[in-house]
Amino acid sequence: KYPISKHDPAKTAQILESKGYKKGSDGIYAKDGKQLSIDITTDEAYIEKQRIAQVMVEQLQAVGINATTRNVADATFGEEFALGTFPARLGWDTCSSVNEPWASMDTMNTKWLKPVGTRASQDRWRWQGPAADAYSKLVDQIGVLPLGDPKINDLFVQAMTIWMDELPVIPVTQAKKIIPFNTTYWKGWPSATNNYIHPPTWWEGNTLEILLKLEPAQ
Repeated sequence: KYPISKHDPAKTAQILESKGYKKGSDGIYAKDGKQLSIDITTDEAYIEKQRIAQVMVEQLQAVGINATTRNVADATFGEEFALGTFPARLGWDTCSSVNEPWASMDTMNTKWLKPVGTRASQDRWRWQGPAADAYSKLVDQIGVLPLGDPKINDLFVQAMTIWMDELPVIPVTQAKKIIPFNTTYWKGWPSATNNYIHPPTWWEGNTLEILLKLEPAQ
């Protein structure tokens, strides 16, 4: 297996050439007369996503893959994701958990699997196969345990070992966000010790939940 965190163009060339690809005079790998290419869609409403995709395209082009990126309307971006009709995409779509990993992990459970072209609300990446089935069984075991059960850690490690080996979604970036709350007049804000919900207020459902939890500080 190959380290996912190491920048190694030579290893990339070795892998591609072992699979029969040859680099043309234009610097792009091809096999059977067809260039190795990928088109990455992004949501036109998110500049941050577009900039990440631009960096990815530059890196892929540098190793001989004819990568492009394309911005689409927000509705189109969501529709293609639900139907599985995207070639590749860059998004923030695996974040569902707050105080344990199960909710995020369950988004790729094969019990949610739908054929491409059929609308899916979960497992929209349509990961499938023996490894995905083994992962899903471990996730199901986590799902019936109470919050904080000590068995969760071991099941999590087993499931994520499979996930990291398969990489149905490739993690490419991580960003820290500062979300301040003023406790002078109100208490009940989400915190490390009162982690009842994911704290960002730009998610409408989160904001409502937070407001309903607030109480006067005095």
